[in-house]
Parts: sequence; structure tokens; C-alpha cells
Amino acid sequence: MNLSKSNAIRNRRLFLFTICVLGVILLSPVFTGCKSKAVVINPSDLNQTQPVYPGGTDSLLMYVARHIEFTPYMNEIDATGKILIRFIVEKDGRITNPEIQRSLEKYYDEAAIKSLMSAPRFIKPAFHSGVPVRSYYVIPVKIMLE
Repeated sequence: MNLSKSNAIRNRRLFLFTICVLGVILLSPVFTGCKSKAVVINPSDLNQTQPVYPGGTDSLLMYVARHIEFTPYMNEIDATGKILIRFIVEKDGRITNPEIQRSLEKYYDEAAIKSLMSAPRFIKPAFHSGVPVRSYYVIPVKIMLE
């Protein structure tokens, strides 16, 4: 009697386990079937290329440095240092979502972001396995008043 009862319990558990596994297998395409996914490049991946700015990264740094508009208040503060800005290069080369990673002073940070956002698009986005993807990019902006 005990053997048949334990076999019945084991059969019920096996049946429930099988139903759960089938449910996961059948429903997984529903939850993972999104056609568009945002992919951010992992630096350790070998099938990738970085975005390309016209003239290279040095050209982007020079553009941002040249186009920062200094206000009289910023000249009074006389701050020097480095601002780190992280942003996303979209699939079409646009610059979006700038974030200050290392701040110097609020007004300098805002001026650096404004200058960056006025920069021309990247001529080539990042590629992952031959497909254009969004990617993060970080630049340092040096502030030195003379």
C-alpha cells in the first residue's frame, strides 16, 4: 500500500514538473519575442567596432573645447580641471543622453554638455556582429582658463 501511494505521489510530481517545463518552453517566445532590443556593446566582445567621429576622437575633443561658451560668472570662479562626460552614440550617429561622470562645477558642466550636443554626428555607429548598435562613449573635457 505504501509503495503504490509513494508511486502515485511521484507520478503527480513528475506530471507537474513536465507541465511546468512545457509551459516555460511554450511561453518563452512570448516573453522574449521582442523584435527590437537595445544592445550596448560589451568591451570584452571581439565582434565589435567602436563608433567613428569625423577626424577621430581628438577632433571631437577639440570641437567640444573650442565651442564651450564661458560666461562672466565662469571667468570669476576660475576653475581648472577635467570633466568626464558619458553619452550614447545612437545607430544613426546622433549623440544622446549625456551624463556627467566627473563634475568640475555646475556651470562648466552645463557648458560642456551644451558644446557636446552641438557637435556633428558620428560618421559611423558602433557595430556588433555586423549590426549597428547603440553604444556608450566617454570623453574628458579639460578646463584651463588663461
